[in-house]
Amino acid sequence: MELESGPLEPADEQRLWRDFIEQRSLQARTLLIDHYLPVARKVAKILYAKRGSLEVEFVDYLQQAAQGLIEAIDHFDPTRGVAFETYAMARIRGAVLNSLTAMSEKYAQISLRKRLHQERMESLTETLRERTSQVRDSFREMAQVTVGLAIGYMLEGTGLIGVETSPLASSRDAYSSLEQRQLSDSLRRLVEALPQRERRVVYYHYYQGLSFTQVAEILGVTKGRVSQIHRQALQLIREAHGGDGKLDLSG
Repeated sequence: MELESGPLEPADEQRLWRDFIEQRSLQARTLLIDHYLPVARKVAKILYAKRGSLEVEFVDYLQQAAQGLIEAIDHFDPTRGVAFETYAMARIRGAVLNSLTAMSEKYAQISLRKRLHQERMESLTETLRERTSQVRDSFREMAQVTVGLAIGYMLEGTGLIGVETSPLASSRDAYSSLEQRQLSDSLRRLVEALPQRERRVVYYHYYQGLSFTQVAEILGVTKGRVSQIHRQALQLIREAHGGDGKLDLSG
């Protein structure tokens, strides 16, 4: 899934760089990150393929690569005469390699996948914690949390994250069935029909494997706000999937 409709034209990219460097435009920064995320993924995949016996998941490589990209964009100086992609790839590679020792040690305690799932659980149960005055409301909210988590797992399975993090994915052939392809297409259409801010949060978190903290950094909001938008996005998807939502799926 691509967040934007197509690649930037050179003139548009130059305009974004000018707006960001001269005005520190958050919108320009976000669009530049969107444009160059495939570069971060490419570097992450190359380094992951060379990992050997290191017990670190691909999504960790991807997160560190994305962080390196964000830092590269924030510190890039075009007056030095170096192409951004050349500069960024070196910075991304360094960010990933420098974090490998810490990432390997971290796996002795808790995996990133569990932390991402924990973020989703906290996001979806926030409303439940706020509405405990009536037992009936609590049961209804718990049902919504369950559906929301199910949607989250399905969304994760439609992108590259779920495939690349599991060494047994190819042997299981879990994504080759007609049912899975139909589910993936259906979810893709639902995500594309989301309002822009909800679509961005879903794209960054589920399709690019970024944590809520990193999404907040990209969008210039708090982690709590990202959690709230995430919850709203899954609610809209749930309602639209049930046929009673407000998403326009005609496109």
